[in-house]
Amino acid sequence: MTQPFRHARFIRGAFSRTLLLALSTIFLAGCVERALLIRSDPAGARVFLDGKDVGSTPARVPFDHYGTREVMVRWEPTERGEGPAYAPETRLVPVSAPWYQWFPVDLFSEFVWPGTIVDERVIEFTLVEHTLEELEAKFIESARAFGLTSSTDESAQEPSAEEPRGGQ
Repeated sequence: MTQPFRHARFIRGAFSRTLLLALSTIFLAGCVERALLIRSDPAGARVFLDGKDVGSTPARVPFDHYGTREVMVRWEPTERGEGPAYAPETRLVPVSAPWYQWFPVDLFSEFVWPGTIVDERVIEFTLVEHTLEELEAKFIESARAFGLTSSTDESAQEPSAEEPRGGQ
């Protein structure tokens, strides 16, 4: 009769160890926190990540997937239009995966490592101060490059009635 009792105690002990291992894996499992830290000089510029407004600099933006991201930093003038004007800056930023995020190592770093791994990428911008006239000229030049014209653009105005049309 001692044999079945010993066997039941062994099974109970194995079950307890397995349960403890499973719970510790769940509660002590690590993870990887990924974030872009975007800074600008001057601070306070608006940040657009892949076309979405994500706040003002310095901005910390979490992300899930690696790849190339489009980051635009733009200085928003005050409501009264006071202060300097800065040209917006846009960059394509490659965010490549570190070695611990390559398969199959990523399974260990994501699910088994007992702690949090922080992958923070810093992107810095220095905005260049311009006069409003310079920014307007750049804007018009960019619009012309895309084939757009405005009614105030001298090159887009139609010939006046006094000028002959079509070589008459």
